[in-house]
Amino acid sequence: MPQWRKLHAKFVDSEDVNDMPDDFTRLTWAVMPIALDSEGRAQDDATWLRSKLYPKRRDVSLEMVEGAICWFAERRMIVRYQANNRHYFYVPTFKLYQGKTDREAVSVIPEPPSHPPKGGSSRRKAKTTPPVEDLSLSGPTHELVRTGANDTQPGSHEPVRTSSSLDSDSDSEEIQIQKKKDSAASPRRRDPVFDAIAEVCAADVTIDGIGRSVGMVAAALKKASPPYSADEILAWGREQAWRSSPPTVWQLKQGIGAVRKKSTAGVNGRRAEDPAAAAQLAEIVRAQKERKAREQADANRR
Repeated sequence: MPQWRKLHAKFVDSEDVNDMPDDFTRLTWAVMPIALDSEGRAQDDATWLRSKLYPKRRDVSLEMVEGAICWFAERRMIVRYQANNRHYFYVPTFKLYQGKTDREAVSVIPEPPSHPPKGGSSRRKAKTTPPVEDLSLSGPTHELVRTGANDTQPGSHEPVRTSSSLDSDSDSEEIQIQKKKDSAASPRRRDPVFDAIAEVCAADVTIDGIGRSVGMVAAALKKASPPYSADEILAWGREQAWRSSPPTVWQLKQGIGAVRKKSTAGVNGRRAEDPAAAAQLAEIVRAQKERKAREQADANRR
């Protein structure tokens, strides 16, 4: 972990910072550079990030940290990627605002796939495959057919690929391609709550990170008591016409409660009761009015 990091003066004027759903997200972004290495990279793990940024805060949950990370990814403030079957992210503007970090320890986190690897003697060279004889013209020999893929060429440790093995590899590749086509063609089971959130927030769920954010908010709304419905989400969205841009999924999560408060509010802001209780209350009010009218009439006769 670095000993110090810079906080740019533009932080308070940043539109991204001011659009963040809450102060926790802003604080997380402000202290985020502390957890980044010399290349602006970090592990994409809410548990690890919480231990680096909030080691003594017991009130900070993993859901809060994961929600902030998803918000940053949705706004492209961080870029998530995978390397060696592990999840990482990096901040594209890290070098712009942090300056030189050449005195820090070299990053041990793999580079993002979009970054070409740097040359150097420490890099392992790609293993070259020895040339294979063209078997498509002459056909397989008896020796190749009999020995199969375990035989090697003279002076080489690489197995010879026979025409049968080439055919099987081609078949397996075709099967994999067909499986991908089938999985892409099969439609996703529709989730009305998920679709309503995506519609209200104008979220493109095909972008990496955005679909996960919509799914997290949808799961949270379903755990409410009672669970929120798609109609309630759409009703809340119609009330957001005053916004200059669509609300974020995190703003929806925080403000969706206003729909139920508005629907349950009665006259003079009183909470609506069930029909039986409302009828009983109306009867009591009517009886009180009649009693006061009788008392007033008696007083006038006197």
